[in-house]
Amino acid sequence: MKTTENTPLVTRHIGQDAETDALTFMMQLLMGAMTRMDCERDIEQRWESDTQLLQAPKLAVAIDRLVNELGSERKSIYAADAPDLDFRSKWLVAQDGAPGAIYVDAPPERGVSTNQSTGLNREMHCHDSARAALIIRGEPIFHFMHRQDEQDLRRFVIPMRAGDLIFWPRDIPHTFNAMSGFSLLSIMASYVGPDKDGFSYPCPHTDKPIGPLIPVRMGQSN
Repeated sequence: MKTTENTPLVTRHIGQDAETDALTFMMQLLMGAMTRMDCERDIEQRWESDTQLLQAPKLAVAIDRLVNELGSERKSIYAADAPDLDFRSKWLVAQDGAPGAIYVDAPPERGVSTNQSTGLNREMHCHDSARAALIIRGEPIFHFMHRQDEQDLRRFVIPMRAGDLIFWPRDIPHTFNAMSGFSLLSIMASYVGPDKDGFSYPCPHTDKPIGPLIPVRMGQSN
């Protein structure tokens, strides 16, 4: 994650190159041609080089079509630790120790909680493997925690839109505001069921003061 004048800087990469990059990543994952190590390394490099946000609307449409063609009921398995959120989800790739992918429908945010660490219905949390999310529809707002140094922890926000594919490494605290509701494909470098221990764990920095919420400086590149 790059910073400029102490403000996180994120570039939304658009155009055919971004679409091709996103499609190549997704095809490797869905076809089982990517190992956990490959996925972790790829996402870490994207996070460090400011290529962690791609705009791939054609890919989003294709994934949505794939899920609809597969049919069958979507179950309340995602965010099993917070059943009141009422997510509906369907696994596309689920093999222990390998990258996984799950399609998720998130209903509208029910209202802001009184939790002072996030101001959202769900606290920031982490995963023990890298993650990516392809927004299929809706405009959620993703929240991440950015560490300037040991004493300076800040939350920053990235407004998302349909077709955005965002990547972040393991152990990065995050959450999101569902806004009016959204659908996404959630990707993990190492599959573990949402109802299993280890799928997510509390942010390790909640015992420390967190600075003000700051917007990300959004750039655009094609």
